[in-house]
Amino acid sequence: MKALLKNACLLFALAAGSAHAALISANDGIYGAGSITQDTGTGLEWLDLTVSAGKSVNDILGGAGGYLANGFQVATLTQVELLFTHGGWNGVDDSATSGSAGHLAFVTLMQNLFGVTGNSATPGETTFNEGYALTGVANQAARPFNTISQNGVAGRVACTTVGFNAFTMPVNDFGSCRMDYNQHFDFIGTYLVRTTAISNGVPEPTTLALLGLGLVGLGAMRRKRAA
Repeated sequence: MKALLKNACLLFALAAGSAHAALISANDGIYGAGSITQDTGTGLEWLDLTVSAGKSVNDILGGAGGYLANGFQVATLTQVELLFTHGGWNGVDDSATSGSAGHLAFVTLMQNLFGVTGNSATPGETTFNEGYALTGVANQAARPFNTISQNGVAGRVACTTVGFNAFTMPVNDFGSCRMDYNQHFDFIGTYLVRTTAISNGVPEPTTLALLGLGLVGLGAMRRKRAA
């Protein structure tokens, strides 16, 4: 019984640890090795931006790529920002600046997880990843992106809610953060997300905790019967 209780405590500790959200790479049977990013804080799975690059939001909503059929949905900007936060973003939008040293680690992580969708033509910037995300404005999507800036010593996070609201005109101009649903570029993907309780056959920490409780209960029942 003591051993069972000890195991249950360990499992609860694992579950408690999941409260500290992190982004981890995972495999998918359809899209390949490392094509999924799991957010341990929300339990959501995100598809690499490179997989959906070149397709418009309307293309995807119409079934292109088969993403919807495989359980994915086009993410909202709010969901993307929560993803960013769990990846270490501090909530600051660099749309009007050249980024900051504090964002470098976050941008590097995002590019490692979601892939590099393009190489910047802006002086001092290098690789970036960029994807569409739905907003509350009809037929207009934000295009949040992350880029290595200042010749590799800083990171730039742009076109989040702040950027989307501040840079409103003209739509479909890359000086702005708004694109209509028909825009498609080879260097812009779409943030696609799906909900899953168990991924790749590995139970979530909460599932492990419940399993531990079950083991404790079985042990108690057996001990009662033996008495």
